[in-house]
Amino acid sequence: MPPPITEPQMPRRRLSWRLASFLVVAVLAALWYFLYASGATDRGGVPGSRGTVVGGPTTPVSVATVGLGRIETTIDAIGTVTALNTVTVLSRVSGVLDAVYFSEGRRVSAGDLLAQIDPRPYQVELDQAIGTRERNQAQLDNALRDLKRYEMLYERNSLARQQLDTQRALVAQYLGTKKSDEAAVAGARLQLSFTRITAPLAGIVGMRQVDPGNLISASGASGLVVITQVRPISVIFSLSQAQLPAVRAEVRAGRQL
Repeated sequence: MPPPITEPQMPRRRLSWRLASFLVVAVLAALWYFLYASGATDRGGVPGSRGTVVGGPTTPVSVATVGLGRIETTIDAIGTVTALNTVTVLSRVSGVLDAVYFSEGRRVSAGDLLAQIDPRPYQVELDQAIGTRERNQAQLDNALRDLKRYEMLYERNSLARQQLDTQRALVAQYLGTKKSDEAAVAGARLQLSFTRITAPLAGIVGMRQVDPGNLISASGASGLVVITQVRPISVIFSLSQAQLPAVRAEVRAGRQL
C-alpha cells in the first residue's frame, strides 16, 4: 500500500494546478490577440466587444474634374472578318508563262507586274497590222493625188463625170480601210499589252497556281493567283433583336458604328 499523504504535500499539488491553469489561460489570450486583435488592426478596423471587427478594408479615393460628354455604348458580338474584294487573276491571252514576279503571301499594289507571257507571237501580229496599215495608207495617198488630177481635168471638160465619181468612191473606200487598219493595229497592240499581267487592286497574293514554263490559256478557270484586299476590310456580325433599336437610332442620327 502507498504511504498516506501527509500535510506538507497538499499545498504543492494545489499550487501546480493553479500554475498550469494560468499558463493555459495565457496561451489562449495570446492566440486570440494574434488572430483577431492584430488582424483587425492591420485591416484598419477596430475590435468589437465580442471579437468582431468594426469597419473593413480601406477604399482608395481619387479626385477627377466633372465634365459634360457623350458616353459611348459598347456591344459585344462575334463577327467574321471578310475581304471587301477578292480577285482571281486570269490571263487574257494564251501563251507560255515566261516569268513570275510576285512572292506568295506578300502585299502588292494596284498595277504591279505579276507575270510575263511570251510576247513574241503578239509582237509579230502587231508588226503585221502596222505593215498592212502603211500599205493601205500609200494606196490612199495615191488615190487622193489622182482625185485632184481628175477634178482639174473635169473643170476643163477633159474628163467624164463618171470617172471623177469612181475616183471619189475609191478614195472613200481607202479611207474606210484606213480606219479598219488603225483598229487592227490598236487591237494587236492591246493583245501585246495583255502579255504583261498586272495586279488589278492592292492586296495580299495567295498561292501561285501556274509555274513558269507552262502554257496558260485565256479560257483557264483556275487563274494565276488570287488577290485578297485587306485595306480596307469589313467585319460582318449579328446582334440580338433587343439591341437593334438602339443601333438603328444611332445610325439614323448620322453617327458611325
